[in-house]
Amino acid sequence: MRKILYLLIPLLLGACVGRPDDPWDPVPDPEEPEVPEVPVEVPETGSRFFRRTLALEFTATWCQYCPNMAKALEEAKGERPGRFVEIAIHYADEMSTEEGDAIVQQFKVSAYPTLIFDLNGSTQFNEQRASRFTDYIDEILARQEDACGIAIASEVKNGIVTVSVSMTAAYDGAFSLVAALVEDDIRVTQTGAGANYPCNAVLRSIMSPGQKGKPTGALKAGQTATATFSAKAPQKDSKTRVVAWVLRNGNAVNVATCDVDGKCDYAYEEDD
Repeated sequence: MRKILYLLIPLLLGACVGRPDDPWDPVPDPEEPEVPEVPVEVPETGSRFFRRTLALEFTATWCQYCPNMAKALEEAKGERPGRFVEIAIHYADEMSTEEGDAIVQQFKVSAYPTLIFDLNGSTQFNEQRASRFTDYIDEILARQEDACGIAIASEVKNGIVTVSVSMTAAYDGAFSLVAALVEDDIRVTQTGAGANYPCNAVLRSIMSPGQKGKPTGALKAGQTATATFSAKAPQKDSKTRVVAWVLRNGNAVNVATCDVDGKCDYAYEEDD
């Protein structure tokens, strides 16, 4: 019996050995991470937080018309400075991820390219025209709805990127905070654009606990909540950023971005 046990022990130990760590897998810091200070400056009465739109771009290197969508989005960004924060969701190519595939299934995306604003499935756009995107922004701004404030502080230390996201409620409600890592300037061969094509804002991972984020609980207007996220740091030579957004009822109500070793302060609309 002992001989059998001696034979089984190496096999059982071997079964506990998993695949090598994926450098993009979210992992908790074994020790309590040193949380970077979030730049928070609550505005004076009458000031409004700057509203940005989260643009999910569903794309692929095999998609002939996807470069047209990317070009139109860049044009829209130029016409509405600072209003768009993009995340490129690649499907069935070398930059696709399990998390991205889940988002594709969530929104039942079947046509490429597709753009969805603020995680609202009713805003699916296939048109590759900048005016289609700027019209959406203009509609939001015309409502003059107060936006929740959002600020980010991110720090890389000992191979871990620690992200602290702060939000200030503009109105009563329950919210969630979500953070993701995206990478810019990945050079690939793109159908419709040729070799050495730059892919930007490519989703690398949604930081734990995933798309639903970390809930703030019920907040009153003017109250602030903060959530901390951590993941393995990306390679030093990669152009990686943090994108964080505020969720309410499943939709993004504001978004911000900064470098993995940087900060994004609260931003405010210009007073009329």
